[in-house]
Amino acid sequence: MEKLFSTILYGIAVISCVSCKKEEVEEPACSDHCTTIVGRFTTDNRATPLAGLPVRMQWVRWKGAFSTDVRTKAKTVTDAQGNYRLNFYVKEDELKDGYFEVCYSGDASKYILDRDQTGASWLGLSRDTVIVSDWLLPRKAFVHPEITNAAQIVGDYWGEYGFANGAYRGRGRFTYAVVFTFNQLPSGNIEVAANQPVDLKSFKTVNGQLVVAHDTVRLAPGATYVHRVTY
Repeated sequence: MEKLFSTILYGIAVISCVSCKKEEVEEPACSDHCTTIVGRFTTDNRATPLAGLPVRMQWVRWKGAFSTDVRTKAKTVTDAQGNYRLNFYVKEDELKDGYFEVCYSGDASKYILDRDQTGASWLGLSRDTVIVSDWLLPRKAFVHPEITNAAQIVGDYWGEYGFANGAYRGRGRFTYAVVFTFNQLPSGNIEVAANQPVDLKSFKTVNGQLVVAHDTVRLAPGATYVHRVTY
């Protein structure tokens, strides 16, 4: 049964590539009873394809706390429209153990990427199967939170900046959210998605009731927005 793993910070699925691992030689191309992962990498709220992006499928089996076996099953590069296709043969031991994950190589200085540039992962992939896994890698913009009356804060007062990012299927997308506290603001700007909606929320408790303030912004790549809030 297919299963998508996720490490969720309010919703985005991410699985880290393993640092301590043994990687085998890439396997030959599959010609029969293949498993196929297809999809598209885009940015700018899915309006712009990401061409020339290296993508690979690997199988991972944990052997212990600091040891794994890794097999590179297939490699490719996205085409001019951001499309990719990975064909591979699932071996007998892979039917029973380990998991499969898609890894990619993106420019972290320009795009908001999944941790270790991996995301979609599956347990129990079968042969003769086609799975669609699309990706949204937003360009970077920034939000600078400011509190106008910090001395008047009573209790916890926190914010959450959310936006669509990462692997998705069908109409659903995973939402990545950065959570911080206005009691102790981050020292720098917070990275958010450019050229797509960013949901700005703040949360506080007043007379035992949770009060949520909500706003939405859309920023150009590289732009910085100052988000001023008053407790």
